[in-house]
Amino acid sequence: MARKRSEFKNDGIVAGSSHATVRGEDISSATELIAAPLASQHIVITDVSIGSGSAATLAIYDGGTIVHEIWTISSGHEALNLNGPLKLTAGTAFNVALDSSATDYCVFVTYYIEG
Repeated sequence: MARKRSEFKNDGIVAGSSHATVRGEDISSATELIAAPLASQHIVITDVSIGSGSAATLAIYDGGTIVHEIWTISSGHEALNLNGPLKLTAGTAFNVALDSSATDYCVFVTYYIEG
C-alpha cells in the first residue's frame, strides 16, 4: 500500500516511527525485539544499527526466518540503512540473535507499523 504524503514529516521519515533497542543481555538465540502486531499489520524496518565491543554477527529475523546478517569487527559499529524499508510478514515479530553469548553490544532498530 502506498504511503500518503500526509504520513511523512518534512524530513521524509514516516510520521509515527518508533525505535527499539537491546543491550547487555545474552541474545545468542532468537530474541524478540519488536512484538508481533495484529495479524493484519506489518512491522516495517527502516534502519538497524549494532555496536559491539568484540567481533560479532547479528542475525535479523522476519518471525523465525533469517533475512539478513550484519558482521562487526572487534570494537566496531555497523549499520544497515535500507534504501527501501524491509516489510515483515503480517502478524510476525522482529527477532534478533547474536552469534555468541557476549553482552558487550547494543542493537538499535527504527521501524513503524503499517496496516
